[in-house]
Amino acid sequence: MSSYQQQDAAQGEWPQPAMPEERKEAEEAAAVLQPAESVRDWRGPSARRLLQIGALVCAALLLLAFIATRTATDDADAAVVTMHPAQVVDAAQHAHSKSSHGHESKSSHGHSSKSKSSHEKSSRSSKGKAKVQHSRTSAAAESQPQLQQPQHQQLSDDQPESAPVNGSIINSAAQCGGPYPGYPYCQDHVDWMTKNWNASPENEAYYRSHGVDGTICSFLNYLNLNGFYCPEAQDFSRRKIRGVNLGGWLVLEPWIKPSLFEQFDTEKMVSDQWMFCEALGRKECRRQLEKHWDSWLLESDLEFLADAGINHVRIPVGYWLFGDIRAGEPWVDGELPYLERAIRWCQKHKLHVVLDLHCAPGSQNGFDNSGRKGDVHFADAEVGKNGRTVYPNIQRALQFIANLTAHFSQDEFKGTVVGIELVNEAFITIPIEVVKDYYLQGYEIVKQNGDTMAVIIGDSFRFGAWNDFMFPPHYRHVWIDTHIYQLFDVARLQMTWAQHTQQTCKLNKPEVAVAPLSTMVGEWCLATTDCAKWLNGYNVGSRFDGTFPTKGAGPVLGSCIGQENIHNKTIWTPEYRAFLTEYAQKQMDAYESGSSSGWFFWNFKTEKGAPQWDYMLGVREGWIPKDLDNRKIKC
Repeated sequence: MSSYQQQDAAQGEWPQPAMPEERKEAEEAAAVLQPAESVRDWRGPSARRLLQIGALVCAALLLLAFIATRTATDDADAAVVTMHPAQVVDAAQHAHSKSSHGHESKSSHGHSSKSKSSHEKSSRSSKGKAKVQHSRTSAAAESQPQLQQPQHQQLSDDQPESAPVNGSIINSAAQCGGPYPGYPYCQDHVDWMTKNWNASPENEAYYRSHGVDGTICSFLNYLNLNGFYCPEAQDFSRRKIRGVNLGGWLVLEPWIKPSLFEQFDTEKMVSDQWMFCEALGRKECRRQLEKHWDSWLLESDLEFLADAGINHVRIPVGYWLFGDIRAGEPWVDGELPYLERAIRWCQKHKLHVVLDLHCAPGSQNGFDNSGRKGDVHFADAEVGKNGRTVYPNIQRALQFIANLTAHFSQDEFKGTVVGIELVNEAFITIPIEVVKDYYLQGYEIVKQNGDTMAVIIGDSFRFGAWNDFMFPPHYRHVWIDTHIYQLFDVARLQMTWAQHTQQTCKLNKPEVAVAPLSTMVGEWCLATTDCAKWLNGYNVGSRFDGTFPTKGAGPVLGSCIGQENIHNKTIWTPEYRAFLTEYAQKQMDAYESGSSSGWFFWNFKTEKGAPQWDYMLGVREGWIPKDLDNRKIKC
């Protein structure tokens, strides 16, 4: 056996096929059991000797039958291909094992998490924008006809070309040569295939019938389908996620649609959806939100995005979607029919959907985009009846994930809803072990409703903490979501245009491309200032002009006057528009590289005053390309 077979056999990861050296060892062991010499030396009563001789005769007959059977098997094997270990049924993969991957990596992959003061955290922005920042940002296969053929896990039935089957898509023969991040056994499997795929005419006929042609790329595809041991080798330009977020729709953020919050006296600090409903009362809150749900996202928006090359949308939702509203909580539900309508529109326009738990019980980050700005109570612990530690809010979140997955696994939505994000931006102060345990439980819940959806885990502002977590093949279709913004601290606000593009290409691209788990850049934008009104929170100023959190609180780096007006020729010069074009295309290139699954721009549109966050406006104005397959600028 090769080294990887020996290792995995010791770990019990798959049953081993009978190899020729094993047959030889078995026959040698059988020869040792021949009884001829030992019978002569036995002593004892005659009857006992007869019984012993009889037993030995029976054993000899059984041994002869065994040898005959093995000989027949050997003769049959001459006409059957050598089985690759990936073809043998691995029951452990069906169990979605939770073993051995729950240790936080010591490597940070160059991410410097800058913890903020409690005062600054209380002023976090609607995108978590004052948050910690990045410094760069079963598996059984057919071995014999009698074995059950596995189902290849496609995320889309109607348009597989735009839905990643796994997060690591390889697009050229040169890239097929590896390395293979996130697939620790892939190289050994490829070596095995290289040696054995055409070792005999029967082998070659078998493997060719399964799409193998002797190229490394064909090995990868075979090993992906038969055990998920390697990434898939396909044309990535037709399969990478190119998406937008539908933010500010089912989860309110004041900076995305300020008109909803301009009705309130600024002294009341109505800064999030909790306070919005609390200030209005349930009846009026429901009336205003139903009007908003019906009008903020239109079918024409989705049609426009699809025509512009977008193939996915990420939809933030709150945990109250199915009516889990308890005493003292001011939420109103009723958005589910609007969400279902939007998903039908997506299906019509060939768009795939990722559903994202953006607002978790207790708030997972204290940002206004979690539904309630303030303290983080998502991981609050209690002592249960049996003395064990329990997390009531996490249990509510898991129940929500179960309801969400069950509802959108129905036939009507299959092939359109392709992924579930377990929680958005869990804050770095939540113990990593708690976050990981939540992800493991959430994974099991999603997979209970079928293995057709990707499970997306947020990096929790700790990108390097997931290097040995939820690896394939035991965990299938797991993507890690990271958010890359270059504007929420003074150092980045002082960067030049060239420095912004350099960070994208020299730091972000290589880290996203070779991350051990397939990366999904779930949020990014084109802004290089934090000047958009209320971006840092309702009635909160900007770092760029020294008004964050209040006027005079920080250094003045520039003026925000005119930044929001694309007709201001002083700021919106041809040179600035050219920079936006370059910045957009280089970020797209970076976030589609290597093992990355692709990207989601934040946001699909804004109401006013935030043009660098508005994808549709960018397409109309020309700094975002309409033809995403033929971009002119790369890193």
